[in-house]
Amino acid sequence: NSWNSVVQSKNKVRTQQVLHAKGIPTLKTAVIESMESLEIAIEMVGGAPVILKEPYGTYGNGVIIAESKRAAKSVLDSIWAKSKQKILMVQEYVAESNGEDIRVFVVGDRVAASMKRSAQNWEFRSNVELGAKTEPIEIPNEYKEIAIASTKALGLDYSGVDIIQTKRGPAVLEVNSNPGFKALEEATSID
Repeated sequence: NSWNSVVQSKNKVRTQQVLHAKGIPTLKTAVIESMESLEIAIEMVGGAPVILKEPYGTYGNGVIIAESKRAAKSVLDSIWAKSKQKILMVQEYVAESNGEDIRVFVVGDRVAASMKRSAQNWEFRSNVELGAKTEPIEIPNEYKEIAIASTKALGLDYSGVDIIQTKRGPAVLEVNSNPGFKALEEATSID
């Protein structure tokens, strides 16, 4: 992956913008820079509960669920008190996913492997580093097309595309330019 494509994909706000501009399905997302924007952003994405995300982060760090507007405000106060970063993503919460997503590993123009990740132990994030269970999964062509299109849209040669099933269909959670593949190899036995 080129330096430019990695930098672009590391910024979750920029990734959402690029994917949305290319017509790739993503979650409803608003970006805020002030507490005054929080309530409007929550309504824009469909109301509480919501996911609050810092624009940079890995392994589920900086991803928080806020069950109510009041909780979102408290979380935001805490985040901004500790951080120089004053941008936050407010994203729709997808209850119907039940803490599951699909990691699709794309190499060039093909899907090399895919696995389902399931959150465990009261966790809503399906990151393997947080204890998620994994299993191999054969994905439909629609998921393959979304993953390959996402990788190309960001100018990546390979990626790990995280896709979540919503009531509207599959949507991209994020695109990883340096995806870990140890768990994927263990789950799928694909080198």
